[in-house]
Amino acid sequence: MNKQPPYYELDHETRRFVESVVELAEDLAEIQVNADAKTSILELTQEVARRLGLTVRTEFKPQVRAEVVPLRPFRVVESSEEDPGEQ
Repeated sequence: MNKQPPYYELDHETRRFVESVVELAEDLAEIQVNADAKTSILELTQEVARRLGLTVRTEFKPQVRAEVVPLRPFRVVESSEEDPGEQ
């Protein structure tokens, strides 16, 4: 293609939808365990954003505090199909 991005013109509502999808995909990339998977997703979202003339958001790192919450021990109670009152 000789034309420079953006290749397409989107109406306001469609642009908003596409921006949301790109942001969701970038969030999904951040939680990937495999670095190659993360890179592939980010490359794809950046190319889609470039072709559609979207502004790619700046890197966002939420400030989340991790906290370990101990749980009480629990037990599993199994029920039988037979009702003890019917014997």
